[in-house]
Amino acid sequence: MKTTIVNFVFLLLLLFCNLCGAKGRVKVLFVGNSLTYYHDMPKTVQKMIDEQHMEISVQQMAFPGSSLAAHLSQTTVKGNQPSTALKKGELSATSKKILNEKWDYVILQEGTIGYVIPETRKYAVETAVAKLDSMIKLSGGKTILYQAFVQGTKYPVRYCHQGLVIKAQVADFSLPLDTRKQYCSDSFLSHGYEFNAVKVACNEIATEINAQLARVGDAFELANKEFPEIGLCDGDEIHPSKEGAYLIACVFYKTITGKSPVTLKYNGALKNNTAAKLRKIADAVK
Repeated sequence: MKTTIVNFVFLLLLLFCNLCGAKGRVKVLFVGNSLTYYHDMPKTVQKMIDEQHMEISVQQMAFPGSSLAAHLSQTTVKGNQPSTALKKGELSATSKKILNEKWDYVILQEGTIGYVIPETRKYAVETAVAKLDSMIKLSGGKTILYQAFVQGTKYPVRYCHQGLVIKAQVADFSLPLDTRKQYCSDSFLSHGYEFNAVKVACNEIATEINAQLARVGDAFELANKEFPEIGLCDGDEIHPSKEGAYLIACVFYKTITGKSPVTLKYNGALKNNTAAKLRKIADAVK
């Protein structure tokens, strides 16, 4: 009798181990635009993961200037460039990528302006995030929302999108928007006011779909405060610099793995001291 019980327990443990081993590599997909792929940020995340010998693979669907809404209305043509020429009933390239493969995590990145113009947020960003999130959850994956950062800007500033542009993003010309009218954000008097608006919007959208928020924007704010000498944006004051991209990668390393980036050795193209400072910033953001 005792031998039978021991054998039964052994079989249960063996089955459990087999199930654990059957899971294989964790798969992560970045969906976004140049704010994602600049300076090979997803590849930097992969190199950080590989350094720690973790079974995690990172891929991306990131096209120049693509909003999340455009990711739902684009097919992919030669050179992996996006096109809006979808046939009736055809799924977008990003939709196919999400639905045809099993992803553990899909990271959704939207441009900063999309969050602060009320009409763009309502009709384009929120709708796109909800649709993409439903696809992700359909295959058992989890959504991570990329908290946008605020670039170097001269204040006061106000952002506007024409009604036609918003309708074109979602490929829905029945929206109650005047195609000739400009729909605008509030006028932001300072960097702090603008980032607060972006932060509130990201928090609300992440809460709405019960998604984890990767606090890239908070990391940028803290880095700018603690180490203002480190330029986080390129000369165009839109895209992340190599330092900014490294910081973003550190945030995602921590978000995906749950581990501190502080002890990482991989510095990318940065000097040791600069990389170490940025790793500490990413670790400090909660």
